[in-house]
This record gives sequence, structure tokens and C-alpha cells, in this order.
Amino acid sequence: MTVFPLLVLLVTSAVAHPLQGLDGHEEVLQLVSSLNYTEFVFGGDPVKLGQIPDQVLVLFKDSTGKSNSCGASLISPTHVLTAAHCSVEMISGTTVIVGVVDIRNRGNEAQVVRVSKISTHPEFSNDKNYVNDIAVLELSSPVHLNFFVKVAQIYKDDSKFLEDKTALVSGFGTYKYVGKDSIHSPQLLATDVTLFPFEYCNQTRKGNLKQEQQICAGAKNKGVGPGDSGGPLHVFRSPQLVQIGIVSYGSPQKWVMAHLQDQLPAIFTRVSHYCDYINEVTGGIVECQ
Repeated sequence: MTVFPLLVLLVTSAVAHPLQGLDGHEEVLQLVSSLNYTEFVFGGDPVKLGQIPDQVLVLFKDSTGKSNSCGASLISPTHVLTAAHCSVEMISGTTVIVGVVDIRNRGNEAQVVRVSKISTHPEFSNDKNYVNDIAVLELSSPVHLNFFVKVAQIYKDDSKFLEDKTALVSGFGTYKYVGKDSIHSPQLLATDVTLFPFEYCNQTRKGNLKQEQQICAGAKNKGVGPGDSGGPLHVFRSPQLVQIGIVSYGSPQKWVMAHLQDQLPAIFTRVSHYCDYINEVTGGIVECQ
């Protein structure tokens, strides 16, 4: 497999102080061990620590008591951005982990923080189109920013970024199916995908998309899956990544999701449209550039 070009970044040998790991977080460890890693980034390659420093893993239990996870991005030391269809399922034990690329070999850079407040977009439409699929999680204490943990870069005007032909998706979990079985990885995986024009996106969704609020991306044999929900869609602007989307939804058919995202791309919430919402929910702490 060819290494995806957007992650050919300069990960230097910067030294960071050891931070909070998972010791003493027995409930979180149990949650991690009980997760069923299904339907995450397909066609992905392992990510090195520091390559996607705003990536967040969110662990929670739903109304049935089942352990679940979603992706997210760090937008301030005390706030995380994710999908609304994830946040509405977060009933108890919601916790985030930053500074990790392998949750079974977390290392000293992992930081674990409880979520103290969940703000789901008030106009989230929980139908097949998932309009306003965005939410902000407030943390009980701030994470420590360093070389391996950074806040996402978001711009009010993303038009120049949407002109790019290539973007980067990332997430933890399954990278392929063998028959009906999912083959998963505990590592953070990432792959490059094609950014499609809105007209093509809308055509694949029978004209039901909102141009100001949604974008789409995918590639043959590569892309995101349902388990990646809430995670970031990035483009590369040297020397950093810029977040332009949040994983929202894709095809319910596993074969299509795993192999045909060039024909039926996944849909992402267009983050730039929600800069005012993010600023308001975070009490003015987070401002888009």
C-alpha cells in the first residue's frame, strides 16, 4: 500500500514531559477492553504519535449500557468537537483520550479526561440526512497541550481548502471485512480520500444535501465507516492540518462502505458553517480563524 501523502509530515524528536496516563482509570480501561471495533477507516495506514495531534477518542455507554466509541477533535484544552448523532447516545461514563495512537499501548503521552457537559446542536436533524450533525463536549479539566496534543485549526472561510482534491480521514478500528467478520486494529489509522464537488455529492444523495452544511469525500477501497463518526476530516496546509469536516454518515451497506466510496462518498458536517455556534457554546473560548 502506498503511504498516504498527507501524513508525510515532519514529526521531529521533540521531547514532551510525561503526562497523565490510564493508571487509576479502571472504568476507562474496562470500557476500552469491551469495545467492539467495527467499521472504522478502510484502507488506512497506522498513524505516528504527533501526526494528527488534534485527534480524540471518545468512550461512552449508551442507553442500553453498551460500550461505544466515537471520534472527535480537540478545539480547546477544555472542549472537544464531535458529531451530534454520537452525543445523543452518550448516556454515562463519557470520557475522552488524547495523545494516543494505539489504545492498547498508550504510552506516557496519553491523557484521559471526563466529559462534564454535552452540547448537541439544537437543530440536529436525526433523520437520514443528519443535518447539523455537530456537538461540543466540555471537559472536567483541561488537557495539557504539547507536541503530541494540539487544538484543531478551523477557518471561517474554507472555500480555498475545498478546492483541494485530497483530504485526510482518520479513526480507530476496522480496516477491512473478511466475509461477515470485521478485521479491526486498536491503532489510529488514516488514509487520503478525494474531496468531491458538492454537485456530485448531492447527486449521490438524491438532492438531499445542504451545500453550506455538508461536504463529501471518499475513494475506491478507502474511507470512513460508522465507527469513525465524529472524527475530523483534514486538509494539509504546511506545516499543519486544517479541519474542514466531521464524519457524519455513509452507506449502510458494508461492501459499499469498504470498497465503493468513490461512487457513494461519506458525508461530513462542514465545520466552517458552525463557527458562530462553536464560539457561543464554548463561551467565546474557541474562535475560528
